[in-house]
Amino acid sequence: MRPKDNPFSAQRISSIPFYFKHDNWDSIIALLAQNNFKGSVIGPHGTGKTTFLTDLTKQLQARGHHTLSLFINLDNPRLSAEQWNTVKRAPPQTIIIFDGGDILPLWAWWRFRWASRHVKGIFITSHGMKRLPAIHHTHSDNDLLEVMLSHLDVELTLDLQNYAKQSLKKNNGNIRETLRDLYWVYADK
Repeated sequence: MRPKDNPFSAQRISSIPFYFKHDNWDSIIALLAQNNFKGSVIGPHGTGKTTFLTDLTKQLQARGHHTLSLFINLDNPRLSAEQWNTVKRAPPQTIIIFDGGDILPLWAWWRFRWASRHVKGIFITSHGMKRLPAIHHTHSDNDLLEVMLSHLDVELTLDLQNYAKQSLKKNNGNIRETLRDLYWVYADK
């Protein structure tokens, strides 16, 4: 199977919107506004924090907010000089959406907070460290996995559902890794 035809390709996976079990975007943005647009989404690896940020950014922009997205990860755990300059030059009405904000060492976090003191807000992902108030907690379970699978162009056979559930368990609830496992199952077809 060609990679682009795989129902578990990165392009198809990234098109799946964030799924709320209890909240909705109106309540999330209202809570964020109550916190002066400072907050975080907290959850384990592979439970949808980046998807949450992507969709939050779209929701904020649709409501007329100016956003600036930053990304760091364990492979690249520092802001570049260009990113630091972008933060410093951001217009005051900016809400910074920072994927990986909890990875910064404490000294770099306070440097970031100082450099961004003029902006309207900051929203980060976190794996548990509470640098900013928690606005939403992500989680994973079989129900969420089934919702995600239902968004893909794939026949949900009983074998596929069972394999997906076993993979989710093997991956300790990491849906991203589970979807990668399913990609390779389909790649071999």
